[in-house]
Amino acid sequence: MSERIVGGKYRIIELLRESERMVSYRAEHLGIQRTVELRTLTPDYATDGQQASMLQREARIAGSVTHPNLQSIVDTGNDESGIPFLVYEHVQGETLADRLKARGGVMSLEEAGHLMLDVVDALGAMHRAGVVHRKLSLTGVFLTHVRGGGEMAKLQRRGDSAFLSEGGTLDPHDDIEQAVTLFRTLLSGAPGGTVVPAALEAVLQRAILADPRRGFPDADAFRIALAQTIPGEAQLAIENAPTRGRLAGDSLTDDLRRLQKRQSLVVGPPAAPLGVATLELMTTLLSIEAIYRHLGEEKWSRLVDQVPEVDALLPASGRTESISETGVPIQLAGRILAAADRIGGEGDLVLLPELGCAMALRGLRRIHPDLVAGARPGDLIDDFPALWSRMIRQGEAKVIERVQGSARLTIVGQVMPNLELCALMAGFVRGALHATGAERVAVQTAGCQALGDAACVFGVIWDPPS
Repeated sequence: MSERIVGGKYRIIELLRESERMVSYRAEHLGIQRTVELRTLTPDYATDGQQASMLQREARIAGSVTHPNLQSIVDTGNDESGIPFLVYEHVQGETLADRLKARGGVMSLEEAGHLMLDVVDALGAMHRAGVVHRKLSLTGVFLTHVRGGGEMAKLQRRGDSAFLSEGGTLDPHDDIEQAVTLFRTLLSGAPGGTVVPAALEAVLQRAILADPRRGFPDADAFRIALAQTIPGEAQLAIENAPTRGRLAGDSLTDDLRRLQKRQSLVVGPPAAPLGVATLELMTTLLSIEAIYRHLGEEKWSRLVDQVPEVDALLPASGRTESISETGVPIQLAGRILAAADRIGGEGDLVLLPELGCAMALRGLRRIHPDLVAGARPGDLIDDFPALWSRMIRQGEAKVIERVQGSARLTIVGQVMPNLELCALMAGFVRGALHATGAERVAVQTAGCQALGDAACVFGVIWDPPS
């Protein structure tokens, strides 16, 4: 049997699934040898103009919103017979149905909660773009591996999605209700199962209330509340919410832009390093995870093209033991961060504190397992010198002053200071304070050793836990 080429560039490899009107194949783009999912109409519907229009509508909906937790559309076209086709990212991995079966019908709160936060994150992005999903299911959520370790949930695109502008009975709240049902199924094995602890049950009960004055006004608000009940996830959603992070009046944002402007005015080559300086491997892997989660697979591939050495840092390279001993060169870490800032941000350093914050909220205990259980923000500040030494093998961290709710921190004696690393650490401090219970945190950075200042200086103010 001769191979089938669709649209002059996609080679069909195998059938993935088939319904009455649609057929999906695993295919390969002949030019770049990328594996994709190609969807087209079945022979019975191939000449149906209405079905062709529905396929084109699906493409417009899929193209209107992108998110790391959503399967992305990469191309559209017509085959040699004029039949339309869509090309999606090929999502590999288990489905939630597969994972639930492998766990014996019940998943732990931490595992299920982490994955459901990804699902709700994707729904929030769709709703902000004016799209409703309409058909969440265990078989429609895939679990994909994240470079640097871990996994993330990714919603498969379905033809059931619709624009809110189409009217009718479309309601984003229906997606939230379906997410609640999905979560209950993961935790109890049944759609209507009772969930413990009580705090989580209260959040889920509130989520299904149709009145936004009593329930949650949108998926983003639901995600923030849900994150507070998931072990290891508290406060993470707050830092990633659409209204946080890049506010025009954010002092750290302004500080970083001033530092970058100073960097652009520096004349001549950078000063020669005074010695060897490295990052701990755990610090690097947490930063890679945060970058990948922010960029998504396609943009991450661009980063790897620009900094190919990053692949050698991942556990799959088999070099974990040797890199743990030597550390990761500061120059390489700086290149990775700079590439992430260009690709995922605006190249103005503002993205890097967001990544640092995500690192702290996900990995503070992994970096500093000796941090006392129940540590409060003040304890974290007092322990900052030890925390720095567990992350970076250069320089000395000092707490210059600390009073109730504020502190001044410095890093001196770095043999290879780096502005991108300074921005990342500013965000890490913010996230670490949130992780220890601080409700509101402001970080300022008045100087950076990479620009010739005597030290990297961070001013920190926080509201104590209520």
